[in-house]
Amino acid sequence: MLRLVLKDLTITKAAKTVTLQIRWHGGATEELSVPLRPNASDQWRHDPALVERIRELAQHANDEQMVEQLNQAGVETRKGNRFTVSAIRWIRFKHAIPVPNLKRAEERTVSEVAAHFGVSHSVVYYWIERQHIPARKLANPKGVAWFLTLDQETEVMV
Repeated sequence: MLRLVLKDLTITKAAKTVTLQIRWHGGATEELSVPLRPNASDQWRHDPALVERIRELAQHANDEQMVEQLNQAGVETRKGNRFTVSAIRWIRFKHAIPVPNLKRAEERTVSEVAAHFGVSHSVVYYWIERQHIPARKLANPKGVAWFLTLDQETEVMV
């Protein structure tokens, strides 16, 4: 039945729309534009402004601190959820945002302290456990990082 009233139909696809050009047998023409649904990847992609905000926060905050700041500000994921540590880690991975270096200038890592004293990592962890060396514990994506502060008193005690 439709063939009796339609002379021809032309369909053209642009980036985000489909245009239908209809020519009726009576000579009239009509044009309809229909928006296309976004791809699933485009539909759930994080806003570039949010990614930039996380990039700025990552310079001085760890993942847990970023989650806390974004949730307090009422920022939601594209799906309308609150942020989690795993969501922040995914965004950092996807957009190559490095983990911040939260080690202070006066601090050393376990490996650096072990090399300095010529002992194994186990000995350094023993010192931390017995509180022979002032240490600060920081959770990070790869586990737990210890930052140790050495001064003249500490070096003599150890």
